[in-house]
Amino acid sequence: MTVDINGERLGQDRWSSMAFSYADMISYASRGTEIRPGDILGSGTCGGGCLAERWGREGLNAHRPLHPGDVVTVTVEQLGTLTTRVVPGVEPIPLPPARQGR
Repeated sequence: MTVDINGERLGQDRWSSMAFSYADMISYASRGTEIRPGDILGSGTCGGGCLAERWGREGLNAHRPLHPGDVVTVTVEQLGTLTTRVVPGVEPIPLPPARQGR
């Protein structure tokens, strides 16, 4: 598995490092329900971890946060490649002012 951001390799790992195989995860996820084509099963991060894990170990200089326009590419041997462009989000709705006397 490899993870690239804007063409820069951020992390990589091997199938043999997984705690549970995809067969194990599918077997577990399908207990009492039906797995259908198109369902998505998340397997977690590769050995280097996600950005938040890297920031925890290496500080915020490990990699800047993702911004609109960034392209994230995840490739897993035998499964394929998923490429996603980060898009702008919506502004959060402000919370109402706190009531006095509580």
